[in-house]
Amino acid sequence: MNRRKRVYIACPISRPDTPAGLLANIRRADAAMLALLRAGFAPFNPALSVYAGGVDTGHGVSEELPAVYATAHKLANGEFRTDVSHADWLAMGFAWIEVSDAVLRLPGESVGADAECEHAGKVGVPVFCDIEELMAAMGAAVTPSSADREPAA
Repeated sequence: MNRRKRVYIACPISRPDTPAGLLANIRRADAAMLALLRAGFAPFNPALSVYAGGVDTGHGVSEELPAVYATAHKLANGEFRTDVSHADWLAMGFAWIEVSDAVLRLPGESVGADAECEHAGKVGVPVFCDIEELMAAMGAAVTPSSADREPAA
């Protein structure tokens, strides 16, 4: 049985210029994750970690259905306190990179994503900045449709 090739998605997360920038970063990573999944890969999307913030009952849609706020959104607004440091998040990412077959580096300034790509190079994991190049090099089972390509910034 062939296993799916694992792809770590390195992308800007924690320091967006604006809340809209954060949302664009998350959407770009989600689009890449779905395209890779549909192409037969097993992607790991660390941008999903922004949803590790828990439930905020003070801003609920209704009394019965509180809204779930993302950690990164709360950090951006100074409303969330956590004992998980940037170094902790990077260490988790490095562990996933070490068992990955490739890293996909999405566009945007990011000290964390740059560190992840540097770590990938140190452990011999190839880094790609283009999803189609990654798929061609890694043997994608299918090609992504235009609907799966990353949204324009």
